[in-house]
Parts: sequence; C-alpha cells; structure tokens
Amino acid sequence: MDHHGNLELARPHIDEALLRPLIYTTKRFYIFLGLLIFVLLQFGFSWYTQITQGLIVTGMRDISGGSPFGIYISTFVFWIGLSHAGIAISASVRLLKLIQYRVVARIAELVTLFALPMAGLSIVFDLGRPDRVINLIRYGRWQSPMLWDLTAITTYFMATLIYLYLNMRRDIVLCIEKIPKRRWFYGLLTMGYGETKLEEERHSRALWWLAIAIVPIMVTVHTTVSWVFGLLGGRPGWYSTIFGIYFVVGAILSGLAIVYTLTYLFRELYRWHKYITGDVLRGLAWALRNVFILYLYLWIQESLTVGYMGPTAERRVLGFLLSGQWAPTFWTLFLFTFILPGVTLFAPMFKGEWFKPRVVFISSILLNIFLWAKRVWIVVPSLLNPLLYPTGIYFPTATEISVMLGGFWIFLLSYTIFAKFFPIIELEVAGSD
Repeated sequence: MDHHGNLELARPHIDEALLRPLIYTTKRFYIFLGLLIFVLLQFGFSWYTQITQGLIVTGMRDISGGSPFGIYISTFVFWIGLSHAGIAISASVRLLKLIQYRVVARIAELVTLFALPMAGLSIVFDLGRPDRVINLIRYGRWQSPMLWDLTAITTYFMATLIYLYLNMRRDIVLCIEKIPKRRWFYGLLTMGYGETKLEEERHSRALWWLAIAIVPIMVTVHTTVSWVFGLLGGRPGWYSTIFGIYFVVGAILSGLAIVYTLTYLFRELYRWHKYITGDVLRGLAWALRNVFILYLYLWIQESLTVGYMGPTAERRVLGFLLSGQWAPTFWTLFLFTFILPGVTLFAPMFKGEWFKPRVVFISSILLNIFLWAKRVWIVVPSLLNPLLYPTGIYFPTATEISVMLGGFWIFLLSYTIFAKFFPIIELEVAGSD
C-alpha cells in the first residue's frame, strides 16, 4: 500500500531488450541523426527562400492555365490520412480487447501524434507567409469547411495527446527505476502519479471513453478534409458524393501501411521478434489487404462512373491521367506502387507460406508512395483543367520539393527522439508475456 492506504500495482518483469534503445546509443543512431539534421538544414534554407521571396519560387500559379494548389495541399491530405489508422488501431485494440496487438498500439498512436502537426505545417507552407495562419482564426467563418477542418484537427490532436499520455504514465514510472539518471525528467512527467490500483482503474476508464470518442472524431477529420474539395461544384473531378468515404478509406489504407512499415522496422532494428511476432505482422497485413479491396472498389466506381457518362470536363480530367500529359507517370506508379503491392497482399490468400514479412514491408512503402501521388492526382489535374480554360501545366520546383520533404524529415526526427526517451512497446504488456 502507499501512504494513503491505496493498493499498489504489481510490478511486471521488464525485459532489458525493451529498454536498450533508451539506455544505449550506437554509432548508427548518431549517423542517422546526423543525416536527419543535414537534410533539415537544407529544408530550413529552402523554406527561408520561400518566405523571403514568396511563392514565386514554387511551381504554383494562380493564373489561367496554372495550378494555385500543388504538392503542399496534396501532402496535407496525405498527412491527415497517415494519422487515421494510428489512433484507430490503438482504440480498436482497447475496445475489442485485441491483446495480441497491444504491442503495436503505441507505435500506431505516435503516427497520429506526429502526423497531425505535419498536416498543419503543410498548410503553413502553402500559405507562403506563416503569419497568415492567424487570419484563419481571426476571420474564419463557420460556413467554411476550412474552419471545420481546423476545429476537427485540433480536437483530434488534443484527444490523441491526452490518450497517449494517460496510456504512458505507468511506463514512465517504471522508467524511473530502470533509468535512474533520468529520474528528474521522468518524475516531472508523472505529475504525481502514485501507481495505485485506484489510479489505474481511473486511467482505464478514461482511456476506454477516450477510445470511443476518438473513433468518430477520426472519421470526422478526414470527412471534413474531403469537403474542402467535394463541396466545390466549380471544379471538375471534385464535386462528388463519395469523397467522404473515399477519403476515409484511403486514409485508413495509408495509415495501416505506415504502421506496418514502422512495426517491421522496430522489430528488425531492435530484434523484438519475441514481442512483435509473425502473427502480429500477418494480422496487420490481413487488415491492409481488406482495406485495399475496399479502396480499389471505390476507385473503380468513381472512374467508371465518370468515364462512362460523366460531363465533358470530368472526362477531360480523367483522360489527363489515363492518356494525357500525366499518363506516363500515372501508369508507372499504378503498376509498380499499387498493382505490385496488391499482388503481394493477395498472394497469401491462395497459399499461406507466401506471406513474407519483408515483402509486405516493401509493399507498404510502395503503397504509401502511390497514395501520396493519388492525393496529387486528386488536387492538381482538376485545377489544370478548369471549366472555361485550356489545360495548364504544373511542375513543382526544387525549392517546393525540399520544403515538402521537410515535413517527412521532422516526422522521422520526432519519432527518433521519442524512441530514445520513451518505450515504444508498452512495458506492462511485454512484462505479462
């Protein structure tokens, strides 16, 4: 018992392998960190160039035949998509009591936590001047989907942050004992947590209700993102009644893919095969395949409807991809980053031993490359093929690409630093094995 008479929780046995990344630092870590800092310096210079010289250094043009949106807005949609499956996996594991998958819950939660700020940063990139973000808050109108988007994303981020903190609190206490040199740091983060059964019951109850609340918030976030495009009737290719579910399913697909990628990486880098088993990876691949089927169905439904009896402007946008200017890029990415990964996901259905974790790992990366490109194909072709103007041209500049990639480097740096200070796998779950 503690000094208040509350029963204390039993201490799980903690495998040193789970704490090794926090205690020991290898040369590979410093090399990787150095590379990240180097590319971030390049990103900083490119962003400084854009801020000082304006959006003229990008390929975006708000004139006849140009595209006022480009890879910044496309990447914003992609980041929101990545954030979806992260907290969804964690919430589903808790609500459905999928104990086997609790080892990947925190990996998934962190995807949401770090992807959402990168989505906001992409909007800042697109505005050109960061100070203009204030105008969205000061002069935003409730009729605008952009304001709905801001509200939904902020709510989603705060709910995710609280959920992750409550779920990590006991692990932080356990780290105080195992890593004494950081006692002051972890002690500050516990905020008076006493590690008693009463507090744990309250945490579990709060996490259960948060898990219930987060799922509809998650769906709302990407639905409002789809409305930014889908509620505009003046752009061919955007005014669609299925954009809400289409965006949500695409988001879950990209989120599951990044969770599989990161789970496999941690498994191999830290030799955590005991905890992240082949069955866990197989289950993630199974979920990825099922969402892939649903996404493929929605894409075929959209393309068939437009191609068969769509208005002239709508068919012009579709033809722009299938046989027009972007056809070489479209078909190359379609075959090698969508069809090929799809084959590797479907193969185990016919023969179980055809499931290869490393092959699915490569496929998950390829899928996210395709899904990023798919966001570009949703945003840009519609802007290059307006109702009253001829087909335009858009090519992102080197500065634009460097700034866009900066979000990915910050995401990787955030994940790297977190993994150095906090357990990536819940210690209590691992200790119960």
